[in-house]
Amino acid sequence: RIGEATALEVRATGIPYVFAPCVA
Repeated sequence: RIGEATALEVRATGIPYVFAPCVA
């Protein structure tokens, strides 16, 4: 479910989905 949340956050924030998982 982390991937799903990340995908939604990426769309909202606009941050690359490649960088978001690293921070999370």
